[in-house]
Amino acid sequence: MNEHAPYIDIHTHGPAMQGVRSVRHVSLSEIDSFNTTDGQLLSVGLHPWNLRGNEDLKLVREHLTFALGYPYVAALGETGLDKAIDMPLGHQEVVFRIHAELSESSGKPLVIHCVRAFQEILGIRKQMKASRPWIFHGFSGSAQLARQCLDAGCLLSFGSAILKESNRALHSLLHIGMDDFFLETDDVRVRIEEIYERAARVKQTEPEVLRARMFERFTNLFGV
Repeated sequence: MNEHAPYIDIHTHGPAMQGVRSVRHVSLSEIDSFNTTDGQLLSVGLHPWNLRGNEDLKLVREHLTFALGYPYVAALGETGLDKAIDMPLGHQEVVFRIHAELSESSGKPLVIHCVRAFQEILGIRKQMKASRPWIFHGFSGSAQLARQCLDAGCLLSFGSAILKESNRALHSLLHIGMDDFFLETDDVRVRIEEIYERAARVKQTEPEVLRARMFERFTNLFGV
């Protein structure tokens, strides 16, 4: 066991933290303002909430492709489908597919924002015959849905929802394997250590063991 492994925060909107290896989401418009001096990896993509509805899809693809050339861009996203917003699902899907196609061609994981659209996203994955890792961030669905996502070759990431008592996220975490999930802070002001401590209790292991295993899978997934 690597006792000196850092905590892994697979999805955050915050800055680098000491003792934590994180993947920070940035939008396409922000990518040029970030650098690698703090060792933080980036994921770049168009969030469904930021869509205008009249995006030039050719430019979206070109800008994402260019961003993937930065050595510190390790993933695409977050992107996805959200049925709770006032944006046609068809347009969201077209933009999502661009990210998914680039994930396949680049070999980089895809970080997914999903609200009430899991079946649609899993259907796209099956239709595309996608093989690259897709990570559903902030997962709070049922154990049955968790299993469906895992069986489709996806991974799950749990955040602050597991700090609450008696909810679906906790139940799902309890019923999946140790190597089926990551942990995250997202945009919540909570320490990643708290989330690890909670997850370790649920999985009946020590935080240090969970941290070491998470770090090993992280390095394998991102090649860093």
